[in-house]
Amino acid sequence: MTFVVALRELWEMWSNARISMTSYADSQNVHPATMSRYFNGKTLPPDEIVIDLVDSIRRVTELPIPGEPGRLLNLLNAAQDAQPSNWGALKQWKAREHRQRLRADMADTRVIELTEEISQLRLGFAAGSAPDNDAELAIVRGLLAEERLRVAELEREIAAWRTRATEPASTGIVEVGGAHYWQRYVQSRAERGWTTEAISAVDSATSRVLDQLAEPTASEPSPRRGTVLDHVGGASPDVIGLLAKAIDRGYRLVIVLAGTLNEVRRQVQRAIDEDLVSLPDTPGIVRLTSTDLDYRRLSQDLHGLEFEKRHPELPLHAPSNLHSSSTRIMVVKKNMSILRRLRMELLAMRTPLTEIPALILDLAPDDGTGPKTTQITQALTQALPRGQFVSFSSTTLNLPMQDEHEHFVVASPRPREYVGASDVFGTGEETSGTDENISGERTYVRRFARDDDDLSLRTAMDMFVLTGAVKVYRSLGARHHGLLVATSARVAEQAAMRDRLQMLWQSVDYHEIAGLARLQALFDSDVAPVSMSCLVGAIPGSFDELRPALEIALEQLGDDLVTRDTTPVPDKPWHVTVIGPGQVRLAPRDGTTVLYIDGMAPAQSAPAALRPWFGLRPGYTDLLRLYVPDGDDPNGLYANIAHFWRADSELHSELVRYGTGN
Repeated sequence: MTFVVALRELWEMWSNARISMTSYADSQNVHPATMSRYFNGKTLPPDEIVIDLVDSIRRVTELPIPGEPGRLLNLLNAAQDAQPSNWGALKQWKAREHRQRLRADMADTRVIELTEEISQLRLGFAAGSAPDNDAELAIVRGLLAEERLRVAELEREIAAWRTRATEPASTGIVEVGGAHYWQRYVQSRAERGWTTEAISAVDSATSRVLDQLAEPTASEPSPRRGTVLDHVGGASPDVIGLLAKAIDRGYRLVIVLAGTLNEVRRQVQRAIDEDLVSLPDTPGIVRLTSTDLDYRRLSQDLHGLEFEKRHPELPLHAPSNLHSSSTRIMVVKKNMSILRRLRMELLAMRTPLTEIPALILDLAPDDGTGPKTTQITQALTQALPRGQFVSFSSTTLNLPMQDEHEHFVVASPRPREYVGASDVFGTGEETSGTDENISGERTYVRRFARDDDDLSLRTAMDMFVLTGAVKVYRSLGARHHGLLVATSARVAEQAAMRDRLQMLWQSVDYHEIAGLARLQALFDSDVAPVSMSCLVGAIPGSFDELRPALEIALEQLGDDLVTRDTTPVPDKPWHVTVIGPGQVRLAPRDGTTVLYIDGMAPAQSAPAALRPWFGLRPGYTDLLRLYVPDGDDPNGLYANIAHFWRADSELHSELVRYGTGN
C-alpha cells in the first residue's frame, strides 16, 4: 500500500465525521489548497500533519486506529526516499548524524574540562583563597551551563537523525546492571565535599526504592507504583541517585513530572543536567528537554523517542539491545494538555511500548493539580506496560490514601546534617546520627511582637549577616546563603516588602560603631551560645575574631541585595528573596539560612513556607533561624505552623518504622 492510499483511507474516516477539509485546514493553519494537495498525492505532507490527523480522528470518532500514525510515517518516509529530490537521503542522514556526534563529543569534552576547572577552583576555596576565585568561579559556572545546554540540544538532534536511518547506529556497549552512572554520581558528590557516610545514606535509600521496582529485562511486564517520603523534596540527592541507578539497571525511558510551574521544572532540569552527564563508552543519555526547552510536540523530532536496536529481531528489553540503547530523559510539567500530547506520541511510536522499560517519577504528588490531570497521569502510566511509577513527597499530610494499586511506601531515613520539623518542634522522629543538642524551638525559633516588626526585620537581617560571616569563618566557600521573607499573596505588598528591605539594607551601619555594637550583642547573646552548644563547626572565641570574616561577608553581599525573582543568579549566591504563598515551590532552597514569616494566612499558607528552609545544611545546621510573630492564640500563626509540622513529623516517624513494600 502506498502512502497516498493509506492517507486517503484515513481521510474517509474523518469525512464520515462530517468535518470538511476547509475547516480542518483552518484548524491546522494550512491553506485549503495545500491540504488538498496533500491528500491527492501531489505533495507529501510533513510528519506533523500526519500525527495531527490521527490524533484528531481518535478524539472525534473515539475509535482506536491500530498501528497509526507509525504505519503512515513509515510509508511517508518511504515515499520521501523515492522522490528524486531526496535521492541519497539515508546517506545524508547518516552523514549529518556523524557531524552532530562530533559536535556533541566536543561539547562533552568541554563540559569535562569546565567541571575539572570548577574542582580546581573549589580546592582554592578550601585553601582560603575564596575572595580571589569567586568571580572566576562564577564565569566558569556560566560557561558550564551554556555547554550543558549545547550538549542537550545536540543529543536531541542526534536521536532524531539516528533513528531515521535504516541500519542501527554504532553505539557503545555496556553491561546492564553495572554501576557506571551511579559511580559517576558518587564521584561528583565526593568532589563537592560529601562525606562517605552521606554518600552511603543516599546509596542505601535509593537501593531500597530500586529493590521495589521490576527488573527491566524480565520476560513479562510487571508495572509497579509506590511512594517515597523524601525529606528534602524536589530534585533531591535521592532522586538523582535513583535516576543514576535506574539507568545502570536498564530503564531506557525516564519521565520526570516536575510540578505545574515553569521555574520549578527548570530547577529540576538544571539539577538533573548537572549530575547526570553522558559517559564515554556508554550509549549515553538523550535529553528530550532542557533548561529552556520544555517538552513540546516533537513533530519532526518524534523519532527522538524511537529506540535503536542492535538486534531488531529481539525486543528492546532483551539484554543485548539494552546494552547499546540510549536512555531518553524528559522533565515535564504536570499540565493536562502536555501530558495528553506526550501520551499520544508514545502511542504513535514504532517501538512497541510493551518492550520499553520506563520509569516515571512524580516530584510533586501533592501539587494542586485537578482530577483531570491526575487521570491523564494515570493514563500515561498505563500506556507503558513496563512502566514503574514512583512519587516523591517531602510531607506525609497531603499524600493520597494508599489503594490497591499502590505496591509500596518507602520512607527515606533522614540524612545527616538535615534540619527538619522534628529538630525545630521537638517531636518523635528518631534523630539517629545527629547531635541531640541540635533540636528544639529554643535553638531555631525567634518570636517577635507584631507592633515591632521593623525592629524584628532588622534583627533578622543582622542574623543573616552574622551567619554569613560564620560561614566565611568556617571556610564554607561561596555556597548559597539566603534570607527568605514570606509575606502576603498580594503583589503590591510583596513589592512594598522588597522596598522596605532594600531601604533597611541601605540604612544599616555595619561599618559604624552602632551597627557593630548591634552585631556584637546578637553574636554574644544568640549565635555564639547556640553554636557552642551544638558543636557543628568552628566558632570564633569572640566577635573581634569574627571581624575579618565579617568584612568578607559584607563585600560578598554588595549593595543590591534584594532579588526581584526566585531564579538563582549564578554570580550572586548570597541574596534576600521575598515570596508569597504561591511562590513557595519556587523559593531557593540551597543555603536558605534565615526565614522571616509575617502576613501569611495562618492555616493554609504559613506551614508551607518552612519547606525551602528545611533541608541539608552541611556545616551550618546550628546557624538556621526562624523569625515568626509571637502570640498565645492557639489558632494563631505560629500555633498552626507548629501543629502542622508536628503531625507531619509523627506520621513520617511511623512510616520509617513500618514502611510497606509487597
